[in-house]
Amino acid sequence: MEYLEVAAKVVGLLLAIGALVGLCIQLRAWRRPLVVEAQFTRHFGEDGHETIEATVTNRSKSSVYIVGCEGLQAYSDREVWRQHLADPLAHPRHYPVFRHRGIVFSLMKEKSVKLESQQQVVLSHRLGRDIMSRFDGPYLQIETTLSTGRRVLSDKVKVRATSSAAMAANPRVKK
Repeated sequence: MEYLEVAAKVVGLLLAIGALVGLCIQLRAWRRPLVVEAQFTRHFGEDGHETIEATVTNRSKSSVYIVGCEGLQAYSDREVWRQHLADPLAHPRHYPVFRHRGIVFSLMKEKSVKLESQQQVVLSHRLGRDIMSRFDGPYLQIETTLSTGRRVLSDKVKVRATSSAAMAANPRVKK
């Protein structure tokens, strides 16, 4: 009889742990319905162009609509804190300027993109050689906007060297 009570408690404990793990997975999918991965690619060849790419994956069980996807020049957390400490009384509306300075690159070619459950799409923007395609930030971060207004940020990706357009425009940049 004692063994049955112990076995029932162990089975109940295992069921509770399984339910907790399932709940955590559901909360994660609800909190972050998209996975956004950023990539900065340099193509060596005749034209030597550079590309900003975002791989967006829908983790939720329902379909979502992407209405905006932008590549941002991001800075390290250390640099953000340094800027904030240099101007501690800055208005909170200026905080995005501390994190993302520079030109914003749109990766959307259509008005909106529909993603079904577990579907993946690659959005890209080809950088040109003009001054407006200059990518001189140390990090790349992708911001994706859903039709609900929710914004999802990717992790920061270090850009190895500045873009060739930035190198041509700024002679102080080391290759």
